[in-house]
Amino acid sequence: MTKSIWKFIGGIFSLLLVTLFLLPAKNDTLPSQAERLTNNNRSFSAIDNSSTGIDGDIWVSELVIPTNSPPITELPTYKPEFYLDREINPRLNLSGLTDKDIAYPGGILGGVDPLLKSQQKSPAATDLAFLTPILNFNGQGFTNVNPPDTVGDVGPNHYIQIINGGGGGIMKIYDKAGNTLAGPTALDTLGTGACANGLGDGIVLYDQMADRWMLSEFSGSSNALCVYISNGANPVTSSWYAYQFNTPNFPDYPKYGVWPDAYYVSSNENSPAVYALDR
Repeated sequence: MTKSIWKFIGGIFSLLLVTLFLLPAKNDTLPSQAERLTNNNRSFSAIDNSSTGIDGDIWVSELVIPTNSPPITELPTYKPEFYLDREINPRLNLSGLTDKDIAYPGGILGGVDPLLKSQQKSPAATDLAFLTPILNFNGQGFTNVNPPDTVGDVGPNHYIQIINGGGGGIMKIYDKAGNTLAGPTALDTLGTGACANGLGDGIVLYDQMADRWMLSEFSGSSNALCVYISNGANPVTSSWYAYQFNTPNFPDYPKYGVWPDAYYVSSNENSPAVYALDR
């Protein structure tokens, strides 16, 4: 009789245990559905910087609303240190050492390469030589920031160059004769919020499909990519749409590509990260 009671109690306990595992909690969903809901609700602007996300997770953000920025000509002009905007004397040696004072690996002393004379005697490879440049003019001067991360792109009527400055990217707009049309201007004067504090690694691309210009740098006060799209084909007179895309980690060394369906971005965030910005 005692064994029967214990068997009955054991059966009831097993049934309750199985039911506990089979029945979901009130707010539970299937894993795949939960991932989809999570992906649809995650936003560039809502990501906590401490969040690591799910490995391999692919998600769509909420709409990122841009702010409007005035034309470059209406923004403050960046004023570099006057003594930096010049050609550096190659004989200037701040360390006080000469090449001959430096011993390189293998016991080689500094100075003129002993193979230079042999190279000078070689015939010029005329079929591989560079063609004469159509246009050659000075870009922006040194801003005392290394590396300058110089980038530029050319459109139908303009050339835009961006270099690193002490407070982020510095842009300058030229015509195709090398004349300055606007700038130098700090990129972060186009931004608001975290993008009002730029840090550099500027990018400039001319979007041939839309006849628009795209500028970008990362923020110095947040894990954010600051993206600026011109409102017209002329980067001098156009206003700008300013976007702030927050990323889970610091988006170092960003690289952009223009594609028919999106602007694609890769960055170094401890591991490679890729984003597609809907056009």
